[in-house]
Amino acid sequence: MDNIKFSFIIPIYNVNKILVRKCLSSIYEQTYNNIEIIIINDGSNQDIGENYLIELNKKDNIKYITQKNMGVSVARNIGIMLSTGDYLIFVDPDDYVDRNLCSKIYNYLINHTNKIDLLLFKYTKEKKILSLESNSNNFLNINYNQMKLNILNQYEPYEGYSLGAPWGKVFKRSFINKYKLNFEPNVNKSQDRLFMLYLLEKKPKIANVDYIGYFYNNNSNSISNKYNPNIKKSWIKLCMR
Repeated sequence: MDNIKFSFIIPIYNVNKILVRKCLSSIYEQTYNNIEIIIINDGSNQDIGENYLIELNKKDNIKYITQKNMGVSVARNIGIMLSTGDYLIFVDPDDYVDRNLCSKIYNYLINHTNKIDLLLFKYTKEKKILSLESNSNNFLNINYNQMKLNILNQYEPYEGYSLGAPWGKVFKRSFINKYKLNFEPNVNKSQDRLFMLYLLEKKPKIANVDYIGYFYNNNSNSISNKYNPNIKKSWIKLCMR
């Protein structure tokens, strides 16, 4: 077991140190062993628990990088570049994951070798626990164009799954590298959705697992939460470059 390696990528900018600790402890306390954790401090000028992060950096499977503030896209791109895992998992520092996440996902992936480029798992908000009843949505038969339209319109049709965010998903690193997929650094909002649109253009093999593995903190100040009325224009402009 543990022959699949997962890389967690966590960008941090001015997040409460208590939330940061909760997030990271949920990752390094995974019941699955073969993981690496890449933490990028994107020029925070508030107390995010620097001493705690420096101590974590002493662990063999944790990389802690500091940089001047260049934005969440650059931070995530650095995480992708430094990653060595078979699969990538993005986590926002004010959220956390189930400690059995990698074990659960491993058990699914190991039975679908080379059949999945993108695996979606469920998320829930801390104050809204989703029903644990089985979900029949089958992303293996997804319509790529419809999914892109949903992302452009900021519409999430499947309860428990987020189409437009990078979290709540497992990305095959070789697929990301093959198409040189990166987060767009020159867009102030909706970088997440643009990344997912780029990804879907390459028609990845997509599957979903009916499992709640991500706990989302509804932070109204988060850049990923802010509505971008120009996302369609940004998508068209970037496609024409």
